[in-house]
Amino acid sequence: MGTLNKQQLRASGPESGIHLVIAGAGTGKTLTLVEKLKNLICTGGYKPENLLVLTFSKKAAEEIRERVRSAIGEPAGFITSGTFHSVALNILRENQEAFLGLSGFSRFPAIMEESDRTRRLETIIMSRIKSFLGFPVPVILHILNSGHRLEPPIQKKLARSGIAQGVEKVLDDYQSMKSSEHLIDFDDMVRWCILILRNNPEVRHVIHEKYRYILVDEFQDTAPDNFELIRLLMPESAPNLFAVGDDWQSIYGFRNARVEYIIKFKKFFPGGKVYPLTINYRSMYEIIKISNRFIKKNRHRTSKK
Repeated sequence: MGTLNKQQLRASGPESGIHLVIAGAGTGKTLTLVEKLKNLICTGGYKPENLLVLTFSKKAAEEIRERVRSAIGEPAGFITSGTFHSVALNILRENQEAFLGLSGFSRFPAIMEESDRTRRLETIIMSRIKSFLGFPVPVILHILNSGHRLEPPIQKKLARSGIAQGVEKVLDDYQSMKSSEHLIDFDDMVRWCILILRNNPEVRHVIHEKYRYILVDEFQDTAPDNFELIRLLMPESAPNLFAVGDDWQSIYGFRNARVEYIIKFKKFFPGGKVYPLTINYRSMYEIIKISNRFIKKNRHRTSKK
């Protein structure tokens, strides 16, 4: 505890409820998250198996798990720490009967790697290439993956030309292929998990009993499906959430990340507490000063120093 500053100590207490840590670069957000886990177990009365840590990379999940293990020992091994995709997949596997009943699969599907997904989509696009007015396959694939980020005038042009409709048909073919070959991709893991939790109160109750406290790393990179999964993983009454992130470091807009979840946190979680971490331990003062000067030009951000 002596290694933490006052801001980190305040944020990492064992209190229940909804909490957000707005952390600048190099301010020790992972240290604060690890200390929060330690305090929940050592003084908050939570069992390690009742804690769920959601991250956006396998490396980050492993780092958090190892740092907690260094702090409290072997009990840390009972904490569930993983990416949104891996946690969702485990929930599907643990509730296989509900998943198969909802999805229509006759057996648990195989997982498609991202490279296989791309290859199969390219094959489907090639089979419909005449619909795309001479646009090359990589361009259509980009439209398919990033259509939600295109400006409205471009979306209207794509609709008028028939390209948007062609993309929809490619997606229909892709969904049919996955169903017939018993396959799911990474997006499907989260999507099916959301549908099961939303439509099966019994499964939802079991999850709420298992995971009493949800902790989210890099909250600024949360996409709508990630956000909905977080909401469904928590009970409506007395939810517990501890999220850490830095809206100034949001880089996953191409994955549909919505920085407004962190900027307007209290709109989504009325009554939630927000803690700032503003003491930088990584960079020299001159670097921070110049960086702050540039980032102030961005109006869609939280105000922090």
